[in-house]
Formats: sequence, structure tokens, C-alpha cells
Amino acid sequence: MDTIPLIKTPDTNLAATLLTLGYYIDGMDNSNPKKVIFYFVKTPQLVAHIEAYWKDELNVNPRDLAYARKEILARLHEGT
Repeated sequence: MDTIPLIKTPDTNLAATLLTLGYYIDGMDNSNPKKVIFYFVKTPQLVAHIEAYWKDELNVNPRDLAYARKEILARLHEGT
């Protein structure tokens, strides 16, 4: 059985940034009420964007980022 490689992060801002860049959240683990883990399908482009995020080399539209963050928070409150 093939497994899909995933990248996981507890960083909501990184998850919102990746969502803004067009990536899909493959899953969320909110079993720990103090920390949510976001899962993304690992691709070379995703890894490059994550590296650019940590190097402060990404530019995203602030309104799109705010919308992505609101979407993530809404999904968490809905439990989806």
C-alpha cells in the first residue's frame, strides 16, 4: 500500500499562508485542545514555499491571508 507523504505543522499562520498560495489542507488533528496539527501533501514546490516562509521571502495578499486564516478558524470551530 502506497502512502502519501505529508508535511505537518502546528503553525496556523504557515497553514494560512499555504492555503493562500493555493495548497489544500489535507487534514487537521485537533485532538489536543492546545495545539492543532495541519497536514499538507508534500511536494517539492510546497517544501520550497515553506522554506521561503521561514526566510521571509514570500509575498501574499494580506486580505487573502486574513480570509484563509478565518477559513481555518471556522473549520476548527465546525470540527471539519
